Amino acid sequence: MWSTAENFSARSESFREDVDDEEALRWAALERLPTYRRIRRGIFRNMVGDTKEIDIHTLQAEEQKIVLDRLINSVDDDWESFFARVRRRFDRVVMDLPKVEVRFQNLTVESFVHVGSRALPTISNFIINMTEALFRQLRIHSGKRRKLTILDDISGIIRPGRHINFIIRSSKLWEDDTAGKVTYNGHALNEFVPQRTSAYISQQDWHIAEMTVRETLDFSARCQGVGYKYDMLLELLRREKVSGTKPDEDLDIFMKVISKKDQEQYWASPDRPYRYIPVMTFAEAFSSYSIGKNLSEELDIPFDKRYNHPAALSSSQYGVKKIELLKTNFDWQLLLMKRNLFIYVFKFIQLLLVALITMSVFCRATLHHDTVDDGGLYLGELYFSMVIILFNGFTEVSMLVAKLPILYKHRDLHFYPSWAYTVPSWFLSIPTSLIESGFWVAVTYYVVGFDPNITRFLRQFVLFFFLHQMSIGLFRLMGSLGRNMIVANTFGSFAMLIVMALGGYIISRDRIPPWWIWGFWISPLMYAQDAASVNEFLGHSWDKASADNSTQSLGRALLKARNLFPESYWYWIGVGALVGYTILFNILFTLFLSKLSPLGKHQAIVSKVELEDREKMQKGEPVVIQLRDFLQHSGSFAKKSFKQRGMVLPFQQVSMSFSNISYYVDVPLELKQQGISEDRLKLLNNITGAFRPGVLTALVGVSGAGKTTLMDVLAGRKTGGTIEGNISISGYPKRQETFARISGYCEQNDIHSPCLTVHESLLFSAWLRLPSDIDLQTQKVAIEFPYVFVQALIYCTIFYSLASFEWAASKFLWYTFFMYFTMLYFTFYGMMTTAVTPNHNVAAIIAAPFYMLWNLFSGFMIPHKRIPIWWRWYYWANPIAWSLYGLVASQYSDSDRLIKLSDGAKLISTRLLVKNVFGFRHDFIGIAGFMVVGFCMLFALIFAFAIKSFNFQRR
Repeated sequence: MWSTAENFSARSESFREDVDDEEALRWAALERLPTYRRIRRGIFRNMVGDTKEIDIHTLQAEEQKIVLDRLINSVDDDWESFFARVRRRFDRVVMDLPKVEVRFQNLTVESFVHVGSRALPTISNFIINMTEALFRQLRIHSGKRRKLTILDDISGIIRPGRHINFIIRSSKLWEDDTAGKVTYNGHALNEFVPQRTSAYISQQDWHIAEMTVRETLDFSARCQGVGYKYDMLLELLRREKVSGTKPDEDLDIFMKVISKKDQEQYWASPDRPYRYIPVMTFAEAFSSYSIGKNLSEELDIPFDKRYNHPAALSSSQYGVKKIELLKTNFDWQLLLMKRNLFIYVFKFIQLLLVALITMSVFCRATLHHDTVDDGGLYLGELYFSMVIILFNGFTEVSMLVAKLPILYKHRDLHFYPSWAYTVPSWFLSIPTSLIESGFWVAVTYYVVGFDPNITRFLRQFVLFFFLHQMSIGLFRLMGSLGRNMIVANTFGSFAMLIVMALGGYIISRDRIPPWWIWGFWISPLMYAQDAASVNEFLGHSWDKASADNSTQSLGRALLKARNLFPESYWYWIGVGALVGYTILFNILFTLFLSKLSPLGKHQAIVSKVELEDREKMQKGEPVVIQLRDFLQHSGSFAKKSFKQRGMVLPFQQVSMSFSNISYYVDVPLELKQQGISEDRLKLLNNITGAFRPGVLTALVGVSGAGKTTLMDVLAGRKTGGTIEGNISISGYPKRQETFARISGYCEQNDIHSPCLTVHESLLFSAWLRLPSDIDLQTQKVAIEFPYVFVQALIYCTIFYSLASFEWAASKFLWYTFFMYFTMLYFTFYGMMTTAVTPNHNVAAIIAAPFYMLWNLFSGFMIPHKRIPIWWRWYYWANPIAWSLYGLVASQYSDSDRLIKLSDGAKLISTRLLVKNVFGFRHDFIGIAGFMVVGFCMLFALIFAFAIKSFNFQRR
């Protein structure tokens, strides 16, 4: 028996020696490889302990997981040992890591800010700020702003390997007035690229919500590259080969005392009354202390640049080659398009539905090619199609503005140049333009009855494709110029107004005033309108004699009647102009993305009194103590009671108890694909407890224990999942409708209106919770009616006085009435679409086709009498149709002024034209007024119902 054991032991020892010899041979063979091949190869040990030589680039996902699990098995503990193993590998070959020592001497940072009410985000302040910013750029006027000192004459050294809680990245503050000296290893900031040398993580970080954490880190790594680490790994392998050191195989593969409100609690002399010690006093005391003197002496000796590691400071603007950045951005934006596929599919389906409706409205069965008036209907269809294609790019505004903070962050961190983002976004928009413009032309062209020549069909498709490309570039340009959702949408709407009004259809070329004719020549829609008109009306379908028996064809007569260019080469001029505008808008988009900064700053509003007290405290001057602070620190006064005026609101204490609370959520599909068979995931397991009035209860636990989940369940904030258990309020079962009125729940991420101050937010919350018997003098209401009325009054006063309307009080009042309620129902319609959709992107996509359909059935593109019988019902259900009815009927339905018809020969009174062509009657104005008021009420009621009933949050 003993002999057998000894033989077994000998065989085991011999086996281990054979394994060690085999591994040694593998490492020896690996080290004999050239360094540039060696850097990509390693020894991999699988789950059963077998080893093999592999190429790092061929590691499968399962093998990568094995390596990572072996290196970092526990997130809480193994990360420190992992970095220690990395450091030991470098220490074994006596290889220094790059180190950076940051020095700042007499650093002072000042900023000029608005204080008090001047800093509030009101309309007047916004206009004044924009004007002052323009004047400052032109060196005309600097504006009335107060100087705010952020950092005042500070000095220090941040040594490598030290952890500090507050670090200054001077390149982030250098936009303000800065004095002093900041160096990295003795080099000034203009001698290297500080954005790629140091990382700055702000309090409010920005990331793409559609990307996972892994995808975000992967994108960041691809943009920044490996940098100096590749050269360091080469040097490490060379030194290990020379010294004969064998690396770890797994590692080888992987590679508040000065605060005014807090200072009193640190007061160390109970026998003396507390007095505030200003910051300057602390600074002077530190300078006279031995540590401060040593710091001053050390700062006087410059850093010896000979000790600067070549890889410590980055001198390149970007981490990898420009072509790699272009590929990375292309993959990134393609991933975002896949994640937002719902939006693109939704847009396409809506466009297809609008195309089908347009096809049925302008059906060839009801249209002809016999007169100039028939041609006017086809011209209206062309104009409507181009407006649809143009307006379809408007959603780019909201989608771009939502991504601008991330793009600015990437730009400031030198991830990539701006063109590396705009070029892939331009190329990725080409398939979208091909699909949308192609389907529109394919659905509408032959059914409407355009010229059947296949060449003209393809020409219209090419024209609409470049029009769509131009619209995408235009609205991306507006988004990059506006940089704010409201401002960018305003810019986009104004651009649409200019392009459409001066496009040559609403106002013909001969009717545009001379001082606006330049707008006609720069309007992209003008070139598209002329190109589409020439392509259609010079075709065979319109090559027939006109009604006036002239030698010119019907198509040319129509073009001349509408003051459109009748030459065939205008098609190529139009296509060339759209291509040029597409290139120009994308170049300007790139320029604005690289040069402009975000609008506004994330900072608190400083009052005048607070700023003055702060300046006095910095100088050590006495500050007047507020009565509240005096009463708090004075025992004799604190014990006194002061008579309060006004009513005392009743307050009833309640208690909350909960027992056996369990919370389940459905298992995501991704987890089921990984082998989890359960249908539900249990996040809370039979939790019981109570909250008593007057007792502070702390809910503690490690990160991820479920503290927030429990509070969301108790507060009734969860919108998904299954909740089990009992919750009682003072012994009664909890009802969410009443519980929300008697409780307050402050979440980790609270949501407030950015346009309200803290005081206004508190007042608004308090007024909503006051009982109904509070006197009306304490209730303040701000609604949309006065704001819209002021807009309508300003617009109507200016436009009515400058237009050729008849000066009559009744006509002006009717005009103001219809314009006011038109603006009002558009306002309520926007609020309604926002309330019934989960986010503003979907709201914009849903609202856009309805705007187009309203324009289509308004009676402007095609008169009411020429609309097919199966669609006339929608004309009467169209709010714009009633607005147009009221505006036109109130101004022209009783006028006897003679005007020429489209043939240029016949005269007819305005009264008869309005009645015979459009069907507008003067005695129907009251009904039109009632309908526009009804649409306002309808949209407002739907908005109120949606706000009350819908909840798109997923918690």
